[in-house]
Amino acid sequence: MAEKCSLCEDYVVTDKCGVGEKGIDGLIKASIARKDGKHELFRGQKKIVLHASCRKKYTRPQSITRDLKIAVLDGQPLTSSSTPCLRSSQLKFDFKSAYVLSWYLY
Repeated sequence: MAEKCSLCEDYVVTDKCGVGEKGIDGLIKASIARKDGKHELFRGQKKIVLHASCRKKYTRPQSITRDLKIAVLDGQPLTSSSTPCLRSSQLKFDFKSAYVLSWYLY
């Protein structure tokens, strides 16, 4: 039976990474920095199985700061699977009203 990754909740079939006590300490520190509450799940564990890519993304300091900034800007709860806001998902620019406004200002 395949185990589930504690970070992304998907089954670990490929890219398997076993994390021991020392690695779990790093995951706990990353969880506290992310303020996502997953450190509660990691405490007391002897070994955890994760995707290697999930572990890298979760513990990398640049990923932590990026995800925290995105969560603050979006007003969303902090999660490890936060994705950046795409420009294509934002409102379209209205050229007619902008043109009228610029004409009026000059």
